[in-house]
Amino acid sequence: MAMTHDRFAETPASAIHALRSDDALAKARAFTAITRAYWGPCYAHLRLRHRRPRTEAEDLTQGFFLACMEKETFSTYDPSIARFRTFVRRCLENFALHEAERASALKRGGGQLHVALEHVVDAGIESRLSHWPSERADEV
Repeated sequence: MAMTHDRFAETPASAIHALRSDDALAKARAFTAITRAYWGPCYAHLRLRHRRPRTEAEDLTQGFFLACMEKETFSTYDPSIARFRTFVRRCLENFALHEAERASALKRGGGQLHVALEHVVDAGIESRLSHWPSERADEV
């Protein structure tokens, strides 16, 4: 696999086939080879197409390959649908979109309901509680 930093590489069928192997070592070697070949193009794609800052593009690229390894994403590739590099680019696009949505949701509070408690708290409750007998605590 020729390693280029600005283009998605051609991927030998043997590396793709090894991703589906029962042999953990063969699978790990294939994933490592594919990661080496595609890390640069994925990083460049995130920097240029998505206009991500350097450190964010690095983190996203690492996160992408980690997610692909954990989910065994590359082993789901179907050569009758597209070339492997097209599949990787599409997976990267989906990952980047999902991460952008997740980051946006976190900035908005992650979909959590926010209530301004300073308007809800009864300022006089402490003085009333000081007169409330402890044996009647179950009545509160």
